[in-house]
Amino acid sequence: MSTVDNRDHAGPSLHDLRANGLAAFSLAAALLSGCSSTGTSPANSPQSAPDNSSPSKDTIRPIMGDIEQYLLQAREYIKHKDFEAAISAYEKAVSISDTNYEALSGLGFALTSTGDFKRAVSVYRKLVAAYPEDTQALGYLGYALLQSGEIENAIKTYQKITELTPDKPEAWLKLARAYSWAGQSQEVIFPASKALDLKPDFKEARLLLAEEYRKMGKLPDAIREYNELLSAADNNNNKQEVASIAFTIGKLYVEENDSRSAVNYFLKALEASPDSPRIVREIAVSYDRSGDKRMAVKYYQKLIELQPGKPTFYYRLGELYNQLGQTSLAREVAVKGLNIDKGCGARGLCVVGNSYEKEERYEEAREQFLKAASCRDDETFSEYARKKAAKQDALIERERLIRQQGR
Repeated sequence: MSTVDNRDHAGPSLHDLRANGLAAFSLAAALLSGCSSTGTSPANSPQSAPDNSSPSKDTIRPIMGDIEQYLLQAREYIKHKDFEAAISAYEKAVSISDTNYEALSGLGFALTSTGDFKRAVSVYRKLVAAYPEDTQALGYLGYALLQSGEIENAIKTYQKITELTPDKPEAWLKLARAYSWAGQSQEVIFPASKALDLKPDFKEARLLLAEEYRKMGKLPDAIREYNELLSAADNNNNKQEVASIAFTIGKLYVEENDSRSAVNYFLKALEASPDSPRIVREIAVSYDRSGDKRMAVKYYQKLIELQPGKPTFYYRLGELYNQLGQTSLAREVAVKGLNIDKGCGARGLCVVGNSYEKEERYEEAREQFLKAASCRDDETFSEYARKKAAKQDALIERERLIRQQGR
């Protein structure tokens, strides 16, 4: 299930508090995390403080009594991550003014920071009741609703944000993420696409759309969206993203059983990240699946250079050498694998046995297969070895009869 970014919604960011300094601290100076009625922030912005500048000042009840003292205390507690103490201070501030934006939003953030989402929902509902068209407050409420399991109410809250700010791509992305959180992949498509209509280079929206298409099994659609992301990464010369996205597309083609297309994308990923064992392995396996044994050998050799401590890589390379008729090389690499194998090495012994069988050295082949058959840590190859040992017995007997007839 895709996760709605909890940074989108609630609370004073400690990073922001430190950056702005307590002396002149104002929660309004923190980055907006939602699509507030006074501005817009990136959809994946850091968890941030409530934007207390959102409602107009003349709508806020004048601060009375010791409310400012409690708010100052709460800010200090938040700075030191003492959320329980912050909750107490914010509650005292709310008791003085139950519509004070900072008091309510700060209390909600402190509650979400302790995992008390049910109470946070109650607090944020009061905030929204006081400021019904403030999209920042609605964003806080939507997140708390998601976390408390009120999925449908959360979705309705995010829908309200899109109604208030229909021209904000971030608002549509948040709605799409809420649907993704709920596991409603089909419902993600419209808001994510709407976000892209408003902002064609909106990477987060396109990535979410691609991921949801993949979940739905619509692999050609997913590949199309990932290719858009790949093109953008190419244009920005972002090699890390190129490697990651090209690898993902390659894996999608593997799911489509299109090994040749998969190889092309894995090779592109390798250009951007030439020392990645994961990419090299996928190239080797894809060539192997497509029947191109010689290219598979090339990349298994490279894989062994990158990860020399994996016996299974040596064994697969040995099997390929046997298939290509290069039996001495098959034995050589299999023995290297056996030397580092902490187990019995049934698969490696079978590689050696098969190399001898191909050379018609049946006694030596039988010896290797019998060793493999006695292994207890790999029953699949042990069973295979028992059958092969019996075959060597038959081949040895056939040779004996042929020699006998020759006499």
